[in-house]
Amino acid sequence: ESSRDEAFYEVHVCVRDCANIYESMDKEVLPERLDGDNKYDAESHGKQPADKGTEFKKFPPVLFIHLKRFEFNFATEMQIKVNSRYEFYDEISMKPGIMLTPDGQGSRHCLDPDDTENNYLLFA
Repeated sequence: ESSRDEAFYEVHVCVRDCANIYESMDKEVLPERLDGDNKYDAESHGKQPADKGTEFKKFPPVLFIHLKRFEFNFATEMQIKVNSRYEFYDEISMKPGIMLTPDGQGSRHCLDPDDTENNYLLFA
């Protein structure tokens, strides 16, 4: 197992097939399976199947959320805009480690008024 900690102030999230920020964040932390031709190169151990993903351990005091509303269409070689409905909230809870658990469960819609460290006010 290998991991690294990185500081960040922005998160780029997909909008396609997501109804709101919580679903987008769930998609962001969904692990990707590396197998077949895409196996992880473990140097002296050769290529190994692995899971690759993102885990948010702590969020910064100010978080910029970039909605990826434009995608590249390889067939037409042009950018296309994703115009699907996307819900915004005045306040969101971004507790680390509970966005999505391996079984797809998580307490992500629970705003705790006393938890000022993990609650964010949204500005557009």
